[in-house]
Formats: sequence, C-alpha cells, structure tokens
Amino acid sequence: MQIDLKDNRLEYCGRIDWEGDAPVFIFPSTFLSFSFFGRRAVLTVENRRLYWDNYAGAIVDGVQKKYYLQPEGATEIVLVEDEPGQEREHTVLFFKRQDACHEMKLCSLMLSDESRLTGDLAGRIPSEYPADNR
Repeated sequence: MQIDLKDNRLEYCGRIDWEGDAPVFIFPSTFLSFSFFGRRAVLTVENRRLYWDNYAGAIVDGVQKKYYLQPEGATEIVLVEDEPGQEREHTVLFFKRQDACHEMKLCSLMLSDESRLTGDLAGRIPSEYPADNR
C-alpha cells in the first residue's frame, strides 16, 4: 500500500524543500517520523550525491540503523520486514546523517497491504520552518 508523503500522520522536521509531493532533505538531522501497525515498510530515496559515500539513518523500534545510498538513481530501503502473521506496532524515525555532501529526495513510502498508519498529527503545533507546515 503506497502512503501519500503529505499524509498528516507523517511528521517531518528540519530543512525540507518540496518538489511537488516529494520532500527533499537538505540538512543533516532532517527527519521523517511515523508509526504504523503492520509487518513491512519500504522507503524509496533518490540520492543527489555531490561527494563521498552517502548514508541515511533510522531508528526503528528503538534500534539505530544506517543504510548505504546508491550514488545515482533510487535506493529502496527496507525499514521493517517481519514474517507474515507477525504484524505489530512499529515506530520509525528516518533521518539524513550527513552534511552538504548530498541531498535526499523521498520518492515513496510503501507499507504491506494489511498495514495502517497510526497516530494523528493534525493538531500538532506549527513549526517556524514553513516547509514543516505543509
């Protein structure tokens, strides 16, 4: 199931530019946070590499992870993958680890068919950064 990257249950923070419906992470520590009930979450990221090898980070269910980003094109990042029948609540904080050596465009977020986003951030306090208030 594809999730709209502007869904109000997704929380963004940091320097984010928007290209249509796609967020572009500019500064390190910029993040996407969400919770869902299900067994699989896959985020597709386009890396805009300037130099060095580039990595993204995540804290998934309290465990920190890092993911190598392909120098060109899209990288499919499997954030959560549980066995069928093992659906449960998951929390994900996906973030940009590095400085101006690259930018990251989030292309899609896919959850397993039986999954659902949880939490409603519609009443959150507006950020001082306009991109966070979409």
